[in-house]
Amino acid sequence: ALNLFRSLAQRADESKGGSPNSNDRSEKIDPASDAAFLLMCLAPTGEPIAGMVDSSADKVLKGTWQGAHVLAMLATAAAETNHPKGLELANRLEQVALQKGGLTHWEGTKANWHGYVGGDVVPTINALKALCLLKPQSPAIVASEAYLATQHQGYGWYSTWSTSQAVSLLPYLAKVRKFNWEGGMELNASLQGGPSWSFKSVEKPSFRRWNSKEPRVGYQALGEAKPVTLSTSGRGILVWTYAYQVPGSAQAPMKGDASAAMRMDLGRQIWRLKTPQQTGNARQGWIREKWNGAMKVGDEAWMELRVGADQVADYAVLEVPIPAGLNPTVKLEGFVLEGKPFAEGDSTDRWIKPRIEVHPDKVVFFFQKLYPWDHHTVRILLRAGMAGTYRIRPAKLSLMSNETQWTTCDGLELSVKEGGAK
Repeated sequence: ALNLFRSLAQRADESKGGSPNSNDRSEKIDPASDAAFLLMCLAPTGEPIAGMVDSSADKVLKGTWQGAHVLAMLATAAAETNHPKGLELANRLEQVALQKGGLTHWEGTKANWHGYVGGDVVPTINALKALCLLKPQSPAIVASEAYLATQHQGYGWYSTWSTSQAVSLLPYLAKVRKFNWEGGMELNASLQGGPSWSFKSVEKPSFRRWNSKEPRVGYQALGEAKPVTLSTSGRGILVWTYAYQVPGSAQAPMKGDASAAMRMDLGRQIWRLKTPQQTGNARQGWIREKWNGAMKVGDEAWMELRVGADQVADYAVLEVPIPAGLNPTVKLEGFVLEGKPFAEGDSTDRWIKPRIEVHPDKVVFFFQKLYPWDHHTVRILLRAGMAGTYRIRPAKLSLMSNETQWTTCDGLELSVKEGGAK
C-alpha cells in the first residue's frame, strides 16, 4: 500500500494534481484523489504515514493537488492520525465549502465527477468526518448534514457505495451530538376518498434490489391524481422524496432508454454465422450474415456491444441478458471470424481487460474505467440450443458508483426452430 501511494503521488505531482488532458491514455485519471483515498484508509490502521500526510497536506494547501474531494480525504486522514496540520486543513474545508439555500456541501472536480470519490455526496461525507473530529463546533456540520438528507433517494443515496459511506459517517456524528434512536416523530397520511394510515404501524421495509420495480411498503395505487394530507407530531427529521411507477413498468422494455445527466453510449449488433463447413473455406472460418431473427438448433450467432461515455467514470457494469434458448461463449481462443483468429481474452478490445462473469441468464462485464475518448467493444458467441420463441432483452450499462446513471440498447425477438445441427 505504501509503494502504491508513492506511485500515485508521483503521478499526481507530474500532472500537478489535476486531471490529464484528453490525449492522455493513462488508466489513472485523478491520481491525487486515489492517493488521498489510500491515506484516508491507512490512517485508522496505525501505519506510519505521518510524513506522507504532511507532504500531501502541503500540496493541497498550496493548490498543487486540486479538488475539495482530495482536501476532504486528507483532512480526515490528518484527523485520524492527530496530525498538526489537521486544523489548517479543516479551516480550508470551511473556506471552500459551497453554500446554497442554507445548505453546505463539497464537490469533486468536473473531470472526475463520476469517480468513486467524486460527485457531491461522498466528498461531503468525508468533509463531515474531518470536521466532526477537528472542529466539532463548526456550523458547517449541521448545514452539510441537512444537505445529505436532501440527497437521500428511496432507501439510500446514489448507490450502495455512497450509502455505505453515509452509514460510516454515523460514529463521527455521534461524537458531536447525541442520537435519538427511538424516533419520536409520528407521521400520518390521509388519501382523499381513500385510506388513512400511520407510518409507525406500516411494516418495516425488507431488503430489496436497488432497481426493483415492485411497489414499496406504504405505496398506494392511484387511477388518477388525488390530494394526500400529511400530519406530523414529535421531533425528528422528515425527508420528502418523490417517485412514481408507470403501470406495466415492471415488464422488460423493448427499446433503448437512458437516465439523465451523464451520456452513456451502448449499441448492439448481432449477426448469424455460417460455419466453415457451410462455406467450404476453412481459412476464412465463420462468416457473418445479416440477422433476421430466426435460427435453427445448433446455429451460431455473433453479438457485439459497443460501450462508451461522454465523461470519465469509475466502475461501470454491462449486463447482457441471454435468453434460455441460447448458450453464450466468451472464451474465443481458437475461433476464426472472417479470417481473423481470436486469442484468449479477445472477447473485449480493451488494453486492461474487464472482469467477465457468465451466469445462466446473462453475461456481465465489469469495467474499472470509462473514458470519453475510448469506445470499446465486447463480443459474445451464441449457439442456439433449444427450440422456441424468445426475447433478447435490452443490455444495460450502468455505474456501480452511481446507479442512477444508466442506459440500455434495443431488445430483439428470436425464433429458434428444430432441424439444425446437433
